[in-house]
Amino acid sequence: MISHVHPPARKPRRRAVGAMTILELLVVIAIISLLAALLMPSLKNARQAGKGAACLSNLRQIAMVLNIYANENDDLLPPIYGVNSPPDSRWMWRLRPYGLNDRVIFCPEDPLFTPTSTPLDPDDRKTHSYILNGLAELGLQIGQSPFLGDISNSSEVVLLSEKKPTETDYYLSYPAEDPDHELDQARHREKANYLFADSHAQSLPTGKSLVPHNLWTIDPSD
Repeated sequence: MISHVHPPARKPRRRAVGAMTILELLVVIAIISLLAALLMPSLKNARQAGKGAACLSNLRQIAMVLNIYANENDDLLPPIYGVNSPPDSRWMWRLRPYGLNDRVIFCPEDPLFTPTSTPLDPDDRKTHSYILNGLAELGLQIGQSPFLGDISNSSEVVLLSEKKPTETDYYLSYPAEDPDHELDQARHREKANYLFADSHAQSLPTGKSLVPHNLWTIDPSD
């Protein structure tokens, strides 16, 4: 009598410990994508805040150099020269011997700013991110210098702020020139940074340098 030998029954395969199914992998990817989408606005805001802080730091460094310049030049600020003037006559070039670094005249949020930006760029829009107050009330002519002693309310007078990237001017002379046209008042999340004649720098919401008081004039009643 022939006996039949039955092969041993196959045991069901077990999934390797730690292995993931395609469905589980897709779930993980979806979760990561969701977290990334939630974090992106925060990361963007953090980057913008960092650039705004760097811009304020630029203004504080410019303030220190302006003070050094004024101390060595009878309390005078750099003479007024602008577009169509030789590059070495402009305010940022005048400040270089007093310790001004070229990098601090460029706001990191300025869309025209690049790692190769220079005050010698032939395009006047790209040579600087900031514009000085021309203090037109003093009746200054091209080549003349503002006197700090003429600004009695120095904590309430803007000395320097951010220009629009489309503009070329080096000085803003109110009321001959319109601040709304010249200034970039919303560069940093609907705010802009300002350096005042007393050397303090601060961020102001859009329009606050003009209303309720025009901080570009030395007349406190304006």
